[in-house]
Amino acid sequence: KLQRRIDVRVVPVPFTRDPAAVKLGRELYEKRGCAQCHGEDGAGRVVIDDGRGLYVRASNLTPGANGAVATYTEGDWVRALRHGVNQAGHALMFMPCEEYNRLTDAELAAIVAYVKSLPAVDGEPAALRLPFHLKVLYGLGLMQDATEKIDHRKPPPQA
Repeated sequence: KLQRRIDVRVVPVPFTRDPAAVKLGRELYEKRGCAQCHGEDGAGRVVIDDGRGLYVRASNLTPGANGAVATYTEGDWVRALRHGVNQAGHALMFMPCEEYNRLTDAELAAIVAYVKSLPAVDGEPAALRLPFHLKVLYGLGLMQDATEKIDHRKPPPQA
């Protein structure tokens, strides 16, 4: 199921470098939970390690070693943040896109502007390990990823 292709049509949100957008992006990054998973410095961090097989490490968002977003286009950012889908078209299992799906274009652009302003930090690659029983639940549809919880056809809210 994690390997399924999720085709989501998106309208790219143009990149910005505007200092006001970067400032807003930092506030949103800190207040909307991005830093909880990706770290204050954006290098990614272990989010879950329950000692029983469930392990989640969020991706490095900086241009440092193992940075996951270096080649992201405007559309890729929309797909990841609003829809929880990576460049390859697969679900970002623990990306809380249901929380970010309703960001305005300006808010989304601001978060991207802030992330793109982060200095390079070498980090570890993103990782996901599910114990067997969670794989079974997920495969049977009894456990959903975030992409299954949102209406991908719903347009973003207006500013």
